[in-house]
Amino acid sequence: IQAPKPVTTPTRAYGERELVEQDVITQTRVELAMRACDRELKNYRQAARCDMEAIVQEPGWIDPYIGMAENCCYTGEFEKGVTWGEAAMTKGPPHAACIINPLDYNFRLFHILSLCYAETGKIQEAVEACEQALRVRPNSPDIETNLGLFKARLEILPRIKTFLEDAKGLDDDAMVFHGRA
Repeated sequence: IQAPKPVTTPTRAYGERELVEQDVITQTRVELAMRACDRELKNYRQAARCDMEAIVQEPGWIDPYIGMAENCCYTGEFEKGVTWGEAAMTKGPPHAACIINPLDYNFRLFHILSLCYAETGKIQEAVEACEQALRVRPNSPDIETNLGLFKARLEILPRIKTFLEDAKGLDDDAMVFHGRA
């Protein structure tokens, strides 16, 4: 009986990674988890299960944390998306064997975080995340558009709050519209 040879597993979600000195069961579990994480099929529950399996198997990898943030963003769980995205920022750079440009990890993470921050009302953080993404990939149309929208929200929010505070002091008669019908 020969010992299993180290394998190289190409995957769309995690790049190419050499699994060396692990038992066959662990190799198989990691391979299955990595292959099944396919958000392109919009199966976010399955993608989340696979990302969690990858976190269990490789807790130092940044990719499954970004994947969890992305799953949460797609499913509208923006607070959780922020939590997972911020957890991803505590991880080291992607594994050296990954075939994806490490800067793409940063761009993807900051793009996801900008959306999650905005949806949770953390507009200043959303602006900062967009600016970080633009440092990695300047002139990204999506990020530039979002950045403009988020900055506009920052400018208009104080005026809306002032208007609402002023309106609280008015009596009902002052709120009646006296124009032509």
